[in-house]
Amino acid sequence: MDVLILLIPMSVVLALLAAVVLVMMSRQGQFEDLDTPGFSVLADDDRPVEQSASLADGTRQP
Repeated sequence: MDVLILLIPMSVVLALLAAVVLVMMSRQGQFEDLDTPGFSVLADDDRPVEQSASLADGTRQP
């Protein structure tokens, strides 16, 4: 039971620290635009580069 005297204040301090960090990040605008990063992955152009016939069969071009 003596360990609770140490653990309870430590957990309260940790929770307050997390709350302060959350408030600071929200004031700086960290959570303003949550949709654009997800759409940028979908809009990325992932078309493969066409290879020439000599490269496709394993031979090298000079």
